[in-house]
Amino acid sequence: MEARGGRGEKPLSATDLRDRLAIDFLGKQFVDSDLMSVADMAIEMAGPHVVFERIRSLLSPLLPTPAHLLLPTFRWRALVTTNYDDLIERSYRLGLRNQLQNIVPIVKNTEPVEELLQSTERPVLLLKLHGCVNHAHDEHVPLVLSHEHYALHDRHRDNLYSRMNQWTHESTFVFCGYGIGDAHIRNILHRLDANGVKRPNYYIVTPTMDEVQADYWSKKKVTLIQSTFGNFMAALNAAIPEMWRSLEAGQGLKELSVRKHFRTNRDPTPALMTALERDFRHVHASMAADPQNARRFYEGFDTGWGAILQNLDIRRRVMNDLLLKAVVEEIDSTECRLVLLRGPAGSGKSVTLKRAAMTAADELDQLVVWLESDGALRAEAVLELADLTGKRIFVFVDRAAVHLASIEALLKAVRQKNALVTIVAAERDNEWNIFAGRLAERWKPLEFRIGHLAPREIEDLVEILNKHDSLGLLSTQPRPQQIEAFQKRADRQLLVALHEATRGKAFEEIVHDEYLGIVPDRAKRLYLDICTLNQFAVPVRAGIISRVAGIRFNDYRENLFDPLENVVLTDENRYTGDIEYRARHPKVAEFVFQGACPTDESKSAQLTRMIEHLDVGFLPDRIAIESIAKGRVLSEMLSSAAYGREIYAAIVKALPDAAFVLQQWATIFEYAAHDGSLEEAEKLAHLAKDLDPKSKSVAHTLSEVARRRASAERSPVLKEQFRRQARKRLTDAGSASDMLVMSSKCKILVDEVKDLVESIGDDHDEDAAGRLSELVREAELEIRQAQQLYHDTADLDETQWRLSAILGQHAKARSALERAWRKQPRGASVALRLPRSTLRTTRERLRRC
Repeated sequence: MEARGGRGEKPLSATDLRDRLAIDFLGKQFVDSDLMSVADMAIEMAGPHVVFERIRSLLSPLLPTPAHLLLPTFRWRALVTTNYDDLIERSYRLGLRNQLQNIVPIVKNTEPVEELLQSTERPVLLLKLHGCVNHAHDEHVPLVLSHEHYALHDRHRDNLYSRMNQWTHESTFVFCGYGIGDAHIRNILHRLDANGVKRPNYYIVTPTMDEVQADYWSKKKVTLIQSTFGNFMAALNAAIPEMWRSLEAGQGLKELSVRKHFRTNRDPTPALMTALERDFRHVHASMAADPQNARRFYEGFDTGWGAILQNLDIRRRVMNDLLLKAVVEEIDSTECRLVLLRGPAGSGKSVTLKRAAMTAADELDQLVVWLESDGALRAEAVLELADLTGKRIFVFVDRAAVHLASIEALLKAVRQKNALVTIVAAERDNEWNIFAGRLAERWKPLEFRIGHLAPREIEDLVEILNKHDSLGLLSTQPRPQQIEAFQKRADRQLLVALHEATRGKAFEEIVHDEYLGIVPDRAKRLYLDICTLNQFAVPVRAGIISRVAGIRFNDYRENLFDPLENVVLTDENRYTGDIEYRARHPKVAEFVFQGACPTDESKSAQLTRMIEHLDVGFLPDRIAIESIAKGRVLSEMLSSAAYGREIYAAIVKALPDAAFVLQQWATIFEYAAHDGSLEEAEKLAHLAKDLDPKSKSVAHTLSEVARRRASAERSPVLKEQFRRQARKRLTDAGSASDMLVMSSKCKILVDEVKDLVESIGDDHDEDAAGRLSELVREAELEIRQAQQLYHDTADLDETQWRLSAILGQHAKARSALERAWRKQPRGASVALRLPRSTLRTTRERLRRC
């Protein structure tokens, strides 16, 4: 690439590098060997760290050429290289006056692509397929140099190749620095030709060529440009004026709408303008939105803000409470606040959150911004907006569990700067309970729950459905019968109630009939693939569908759009540029998956097939894998642990270093499944601990496994040994007041009560009765203390119920507690321990105390 060092150092060809390595590590007699063989022997002799460090020292002196410095002055879809050096990165990091993008280098699968793109202003990806001198000592992605490295070149970076392959379908490639016969170029072209892919024209920049070569490549839709890299970039620079390169559609449009709230004439920074363009939507009554078809909206097809602007929704009573507490009463407050709207999937949270945002902006004249689904929650942008306006900023965030780290970072920044900010978030109950424990404990959100349809809400719903001719089978019924149809289903989620009341069939049946009616089979299969992942409330990237089913977006648009028009939505990610698919609602996707995959075998095969093609560098894919990995999800979905193990094996392959996956496999699946293995759970939990030694949740899992093993043992000695182990492990699982720790302590005590109750004989052993009395007292006290700290916790309520059931089902236990009572006639606490079946007797005794 024509680079030179400050002292005249030249770049190394493959031959030059071979000679240097041979002389440095082996001897001159090996200079005639090939590079990979020399590298093999050098690494064997000196070790990889020494060899890679030598290569780094040879490449580091090289400086970017004028051609490199021109790269940042153009907009690129992406950059890809097999070079080890960091000349491209250094060119971008100089911060040139006319630089249009900032580089985001990626060297391995697990780097979070979207997070890196979102944290970079005007980002462009750089894929480093063969490693980088800046990561030369990363054993997961060594420099691809020796025979072994080439054989394993895609290990831990196969997703990088997949991303590049996806771009080859739809983007123009310009190859610089590669020979006409380069294997990389030929492999790409042969693969595309074999698959019949219609791609754009490609270009190869090469210093030497002839007419025969040019004619050969032109037939393959590849144009040869006879030039060096330097001359090519200079010609490009001369041919395209700078003004044309800097044009970016839409910039500044959203800035104008928010300016009415400014208290200063100061212009927002480019970073804030970018955030208002990509990350946030300024909510106001005059904002633009795509039209929303009313009937499709009531089927779950929410295409954006059209339904709100067209007033297709009903106002839920919880919204008034939320606006009063979270907006009206907060306007003059000086505190930052986190507000949460929660409820089950399909209950109408997202629409209610949007309506609350619009009402706050329009009727209450507040400054409201909505975090876009693929946006970054940038603290610096929110703080700048607060400074420019001097007003409280209301930030609305749907799917809060996806943004927990960003929400906490924003809250910390707001508190530190004493800014006026309220975050109003929404999330499904199960997602919030699983992932948001730390955030909820620290920031104590003001919570609102979206409940069942109230009578007034049902009347409003019937009225608006009638207005938009969307009552379906109810349209011919009198108004009282229409209202009654919804009242019968008031305890169902809103989406379910809408379908069942207007179509007269079970929601599951409606959704499955839709699926069966899709033709051709190729479209039906695509819909199932989309639903398999979208049931976890994540968009499904077109790149995944291309890898799984071989269906590119152009193919979908031309051949499959019509049969899927009423069941699939598409959108474009603002950062990655990916097209994303989703069903009309995650609840619909869930029922499609369940209906199409009714057996454990079919569920396992479909999930495994999708997991194998996910790219964990992208957030939606990672969320999908982590959602599938939740042991409770699989234990409820499958009846056989064997199929669950197949799915977990695929997940571990995709996320080999994720302690969370192994912990979930151990905790809920092997631990809770009826045919799971506690020994396997112990093994998996220890593997998770090796990956994350400080994890409190893993320590808690190890404690719970030991507790269950104690209950499964027959030997009193082994029971005691495992319970001591369980208690000891709890010390690493969190503070004594942690909910999980307290819950486990309660469970261990109740387990001991159960064992003691079952061991009591008919010989009226007073010592055993006394031990039982004290043990029950200790268990009750522990449960009561835990419930005082954590109200309405299902886990604690279940433990309390189990204690009552154990005592109520065993006559010997009641007899032993009666004897303990007689020894302590004024012992009210013992009376309280008696089961509910003896409550009347207990009350009589309490009156005598």
